[in-house]
Amino acid sequence: SEQKGFGSVVSVLPGRVIFLQTLPGTPSARAGLGPGDEILAINNIPLARLEFEQLVGLLGQARQQQVRLDVRRPGNVR
Repeated sequence: SEQKGFGSVVSVLPGRVIFLQTLPGTPSARAGLGPGDEILAINNIPLARLEFEQLVGLLGQARQQQVRLDVRRPGNVR
């Protein structure tokens, strides 16, 4: 499913959120996020462990307040 928020379009899969598009001048763009970047955690909560509904709820919160995102860029292996 696709969700809009942060001034971006993200693909939401069970345990994974991947940016598809960021809009110029939005918080996502200012943070340097771009297509293919994957959110690994929101406020230190690993997305891989969440149920789909929990993940969507957390994304909803993230739209309304400042949150800390841990992001992995494609091609960067940690």
